[in-house]
Amino acid sequence: THAGATRLFAKGVTVSNTHTHGSADPAAWVACNAMGLSLFLRGEHDEAEAILGQAQRHCEHLSEQGLINDAFSDICGVLNDRAANLICARNALRTQDAVGMLKRAKFMAERAYRPNHLLIDSLHGNLAVALMQVNELDEAFDLAKRAVRTGDAMEAVMTGVQDKSSRGTRRALEHVGHSKSLAVLALIAVKTGQMQEALATARRAHEALESL
Repeated sequence: THAGATRLFAKGVTVSNTHTHGSADPAAWVACNAMGLSLFLRGEHDEAEAILGQAQRHCEHLSEQGLINDAFSDICGVLNDRAANLICARNALRTQDAVGMLKRAKFMAERAYRPNHLLIDSLHGNLAVALMQVNELDEAFDLAKRAVRTGDAMEAVMTGVQDKSSRGTRRALEHVGHSKSLAVLALIAVKTGQMQEALATARRAHEALESL
């Protein structure tokens, strides 16, 4: 259960904070991030924001000390989780904060040493949702289209991979992300009055989920 997971992660956060004493503990940001996500899934958005904020600070501290391999991707992942939590809180001011976080994360993720395309696709989708909520529909539509194009490209690449062991989990994640991007694009198309595109895109999202 989410409650049990939260209690378990809380213990990890306590141990990490006790161990740290001002120095960087490589486990601290992971424990905080996991606990924050568990609180987010329980709908406890204020508590989740506080813990995910701790995760970001731990991650940035590690980055400053050169103790993580790909700091850009790790920090971007935490920012993405924080923003998703704030978007779901359904508060206009918090959604504006989420927009800022996602734009920062997008800038960093696209410049990472080894760009994580699943993360970038997720950032585009979440930023599109946040922009839609603050009524920046043109920019939201462009980002949603970009996320769908990226998903289409990844789908084409994975379809050509013959080694099933390379396709399993990654392709499932890409499928879920791609169907979300399609659904977001369909919703924005409805809001901008593009009903034909909305209908066609919604059908594609449904087909993508059905094929999982």
